[in-house]
Amino acid sequence: MSDQIERIAIWNRKSAKHQFSLDLGNHLRRHWFFDFVQVAAVLCFVFWSRHLPAPGYAVAVIGVLAAAMSLHLEMQAWQKALWMILIGGFLILEFTAIRKDRSDFADAESTKRKEQLSQFNTIVENSKSVANQNQAQFEKMMSGIGKNIDTVTGANDYGYIVYNIGQGSMAFIHVGEHPLYEVEARFVDTDNMNAAPLGVVISIGNCAPHVARLLNPMPFKDPRQNFTITFLARNGSWLEQLRLRKVDGKWVQALRVLKVEVNGETKRVLHEDIPKDYPLDGNGKMDWDK
Repeated sequence: MSDQIERIAIWNRKSAKHQFSLDLGNHLRRHWFFDFVQVAAVLCFVFWSRHLPAPGYAVAVIGVLAAAMSLHLEMQAWQKALWMILIGGFLILEFTAIRKDRSDFADAESTKRKEQLSQFNTIVENSKSVANQNQAQFEKMMSGIGKNIDTVTGANDYGYIVYNIGQGSMAFIHVGEHPLYEVEARFVDTDNMNAAPLGVVISIGNCAPHVARLLNPMPFKDPRQNFTITFLARNGSWLEQLRLRKVDGKWVQALRVLKVEVNGETKRVLHEDIPKDYPLDGNGKMDWDK
């Protein structure tokens, strides 16, 4: 009896295997195309899970799977579930690819902006360097031009006249580093304006720097003389107030050189020389109007 039962169990097992083979073969004959599509989709999913594609590829596969599923009419529940799992997997892949693409794009744009900013800063720095060089060259050129102009015109140099009373002469003293050209001096006796209101003009000519030029003296009265001397040269004009006084039988002189500004009112003192023995006013100050 036990031998018979064992033989039946063995036969049943062989019959089950045979039936499974028949069912599998029948399934493959009827569904081979759809099985091939599903296997290919699984392999594609595995590969793209490790090497994420660009956005759009997974959507294309979803379209293929949806089309195949619509053609797969005789589906069992598990087959329908498998189709939906594959479509869901590729949908997740597509979302992941979109996020990665956006992240890569943002990183690329950030890198691009940094490179552009770096290039822009380099251009700005180069422009500043070139501008500084041009400015330095321009200033150097203008400095050279200014020096040439100063040499030709006399710049801000000036001069003044002093009496060499013991020697019976006058001297024009040049002050500055540049030559003076075409210098003229107009003497006006401020104590005797009615006699010669326009004064007397003396031509001094051209004067080298740090050089004194002797001139014939202008006559002056005893015991005092006030001269206002207006100088005119290529670099402009200035004036000198020259005051001579006889003190204890000896002549002393004080002088002040003024630069008259463009407005004609402001006067800037360029030089002043008042000897200790020159007589001052009651307050111990120099009165240039007396």
